[in-house]
Amino acid sequence: MERSFRRVARYADGWMTNKVSPDLFRQQWARIMTMAREEGRDPAKLESSLYHNININEDRQAALEESKAFLDTYYTSKFTPAFVEGWTVAGSPAQCVTQLRAYLDAGLGHIALRLTSWDQAGQLKRFLTEVAPAFFPGARA
Repeated sequence: MERSFRRVARYADGWMTNKVSPDLFRQQWARIMTMAREEGRDPAKLESSLYHNININEDRQAALEESKAFLDTYYTSKFTPAFVEGWTVAGSPAQCVTQLRAYLDAGLGHIALRLTSWDQAGQLKRFLTEVAPAFFPGARA
């Protein structure tokens, strides 16, 4: 991993990752920033992004179960529940906002979210009306 971080620090204009907790993101991003300084680059010019999943459901366990079924089907795999939980923001809108905010507080610049639900339109509507406004006050869906 150190070699890939060094390549990002030396050559890239940004770093995109996935399957990391906010704490692990913070640690890895700090390591890349340190390496960028060592390479004589301005770390502030590097962007960060995360590819993650989201399922909005007042029943967090049901959200995680649907996400697991969705991801298992999508990837023709059998992910463990713990793996899916670590790769998915899930629960009520308030829980999702809290989980997403933890990534932003860890220094994340951008996020790409996959809706891990069979009800794509419903999830998108819920995201735009119940989650996104926490990050974009005044925005209208």
